[in-house]
Amino acid sequence: MKNLWQKSETLSVLFKSCCICHLSVPPVYWLCPDCWGKLKSFYLPPWDMIREEKGLTHIRLFDWNTENDFFIRLFLNSLKKGGPSFIFNKVILEFLHRIVQVYPLPREGVLIPAPSHPRYHFKDHALCLASAFSKLSHLSLCNPLLRSLPLIQAQKQKNLVERKRIHFYVKENIKIGDKKIIFMDDILTTGATAHAAYRALERPKDFVIFTLAWRSDIFSKLSF
Repeated sequence: MKNLWQKSETLSVLFKSCCICHLSVPPVYWLCPDCWGKLKSFYLPPWDMIREEKGLTHIRLFDWNTENDFFIRLFLNSLKKGGPSFIFNKVILEFLHRIVQVYPLPREGVLIPAPSHPRYHFKDHALCLASAFSKLSHLSLCNPLLRSLPLIQAQKQKNLVERKRIHFYVKENIKIGDKKIIFMDDILTTGATAHAAYRALERPKDFVIFTLAWRSDIFSKLSF
C-alpha cells in the first residue's frame, strides 16, 4: 500500500488535470491546449469590451452567455478554488493587450478588488486578479473594502432585490483621495457587488469596473 501511495504521489507531481476537461497535462500547465484554444475563442475583440451604463464604464474580457455557459462556469469556478498564480497573470496580460488598444489606462488610477468572501478555504480570486493587473500595468493596488454581515446573508438569497442591499465598509485609516478607481472582480452579474463598492467609497467621481466576465443573460441594469 505504501508503494502504491508513493507512486500516486509521484504521478500527481508529474501530471495534473486540465481544470475544464480533466485530461492529464504537465504540472506547468493549467489548461490543456484544446481548452486554451477554446478559451481564447471567447475573448471579446477590443471594440466590444467596453460598456457604458448610466455614466459608468464597465470593461470585460468575456460575455458569459448561453453559448459558452458551461465552459466559462468551469473556468471561473476553478479560479475561485485556487488556480495557480501564473494563470491570473496570463489572463490579465491578454486583458491588457486588448483593452489598451481602445481604452487608455489612467496613470493615477488605483486598483481596488472586490472584498473576499469569508470562505477561507477559497483563494481570494479578486485580489489575485487585481495583483496581476497591478504587476503588469504598474498601477497602484489598494485593498480597503470589507464585507459586512448583511452582505453575507443577502448573497444567500436568490431574490435580486435582496442582493442589491448588500453593504461594504472601508477599513480604518485608509484614504483613497481623488484618484480614479478601477474596481476589479471576476464577474458582473446583477451589479450588486460593484454598487456596494461604489457606495462604500462615497460615490467617487471616476469609477470604472473591470471584470473577466459579464453575465449578460441575467444582467439587471445598474442603479448607481
